[in-house]
Amino acid sequence: MSSPAHTLDAHAAQTTAAKLHVLNLGPIKERLGEKWPKLSDLVHKLFEAALRDAQGTRDHFVQVDELSYVVTFNGLCFEEATIACTAVAQKVCEKLFGGTDTGIVVRALVGQLADDVLGQQFQDGKHIAAHLELNAREIVVKSDPTRVPPRVTHVTPGADDIDWVPVDTIKKARASVLPLGLEIGLFPIWELGRGKSSCLYASPYSKGGTPKMGCTRQLLSTLPAKVVDAEITVLMTAHAYAHRLRQAGKVCALGAAVSFETAIGFHTRIRYITALKSLKIPHECPVLLKIEDVPDGTPLGKVAELISMLTVPNVRFTVQFRTPQAAPAKVDIRLGAVGMGFGLSHNYDAPLAAIFMKKLVHGFAEQKGFVFVEGLDTPELVAAAQASGVRFGTGQAVSKRWFAGDDALPNFPLNLN
Repeated sequence: MSSPAHTLDAHAAQTTAAKLHVLNLGPIKERLGEKWPKLSDLVHKLFEAALRDAQGTRDHFVQVDELSYVVTFNGLCFEEATIACTAVAQKVCEKLFGGTDTGIVVRALVGQLADDVLGQQFQDGKHIAAHLELNAREIVVKSDPTRVPPRVTHVTPGADDIDWVPVDTIKKARASVLPLGLEIGLFPIWELGRGKSSCLYASPYSKGGTPKMGCTRQLLSTLPAKVVDAEITVLMTAHAYAHRLRQAGKVCALGAAVSFETAIGFHTRIRYITALKSLKIPHECPVLLKIEDVPDGTPLGKVAELISMLTVPNVRFTVQFRTPQAAPAKVDIRLGAVGMGFGLSHNYDAPLAAIFMKKLVHGFAEQKGFVFVEGLDTPELVAAAQASGVRFGTGQAVSKRWFAGDDALPNFPLNLN
C-alpha cells in the first residue's frame, strides 16, 4: 500500500473494511496477573466467533496486534458494516464481562478500501489498519451492565449543529481547566520582519500568572493523567474561535498543540485523533497543530509518522523541540511540517540561542518552511532571532498582547506597534 495519505481511485472497486480493538485493559491485566494470557485467549475466541457470525463467506479477518483485528464486510454499505461492528463489540463485551461495568470499550473504525489494496496487503493487516486510522469513521462501544443497546460515542457538538454557539464552547473550555490551575488564552504569533500577525495560538497558562504561551504537559507535570484532556480542551477552543472568525468574515489561522508524549502513546493518540477528526475546521481559518516537547534524540521519521496519523483536512503541522539542543542540524526527510522551532527557558543566553537558531534555519531550509522561536523575553533574544533568519516568534519582549476568546474579535492582520 502507498502512504496513508494516498487517495484511492474513486472508480476502483471498493469493499467495506474495519479495524476493531479492545481498549482500557490495563487495570484488568494488573488484577489478573499470571491469569491474563488465559483471558487474552478467551477474548480472541469470542472475537473470532462473533466475527464469523457477522461476516459473509467471502470475508476475512486478521489479527494485527494484541486484541486488534482488521476485517472485511463484502456487500455491506457503511451503515450496515457499522451495525455489524457494533453487534460484534456488544457480543464480546457482554459474554466476557456480563453485567459488570468494567470500563472496557471496543473501538471500531469503519471505511471503504479499494479491492486491490485489500488483495495485496490483507495478510499483513497493519497497512490496512494504518489507512483506516486516517480515513475511517469511528464508533466506541462500552460494556453495559444494563444490556441495553450499545452506547456509541459521538464527539462534542460542532459546526454542523444549528444551535451551536462557538463562544459558549470557549467559555466552557476556559471554565473546565480552572480546577487544574490553568487559564486559556489566544496569543498572536508574530512575523518578526513585518511586525504583523494573522495567527492566534490557543494556549494554557498558569492561573493567576502572567498570560503567556505554555506547554500543557509541562504546566501539568504533577497531573499527567489530565494532560490529554487539557490538550483536547485547548484544541476545541481553537476550533471554536476559528468558527467565530469565519462567521464574522475574518481570515486568520488558529494554533493548538499536542505533546509528543500524547501523540506517541497508543491510547492517548487515539483519544486525540478522535477529537481532531470530530472537528469541521473552516478552510478560511485553518489550524496549525504543533507537536511540542519533542525530546532530544527523537528520530525525525517517527515525527513524520505521527504527522501522517494526525493529518486531517485544513490542519497544518509545526514541530517544536523540547530544547534548542534537541533541534536537528539537518532535516533530510519529507517531514510533512510547515514549521519547526523550539522554546527558550527564562533568561536564556542570547549568543548561545543565536547559534541554535542559525543551525535550525539552515537545517530546515530545504523543507521550504519557516522557523519559529518561543520565549523571546528579552530585546537581545529578539535581535538574535531576527539576525538568524527566524521568521516567527513570541515572547514578552515581542508583545504581551493576548485575547480571552470570548472577548471582541480583532481585525487582521494585527500590527505589532
